Amino acid sequence: MQRLAVQVLCRQLDQAWTYFSRSWRMQDHVYVQHLELSAFQSRFRDLTAALAELEKATAAAGASLPSSVSGAEVDAALDSVDACQQALQVEQARTRELAR
Repeated sequence: MQRLAVQVLCRQLDQAWTYFSRSWRMQDHVYVQHLELSAFQSRFRDLTAALAELEKATAAAGASLPSSVSGAEVDAALDSVDACQQALQVEQARTRELAR
């Protein structure tokens, strides 16, 4: 009788341990997903802020050209457009990396 009671208790302990280890692994998996989601969210927020700044800079560069401009003003505007284009390429690469 005592042996049967010990076997039942051992099975219950084994089942409790199995349940605990499964729930621990599941909690660990959920925590890792939470960390990945947080990292994704912060990178996405950085990308949207950078793209919003580039959009403002592009609009400002297009609006700043008067009808009669000098060569230096055109060069400055082209440099600004080139800088925006390079920044867009960087942001595009970061967006592709984020999408993976």
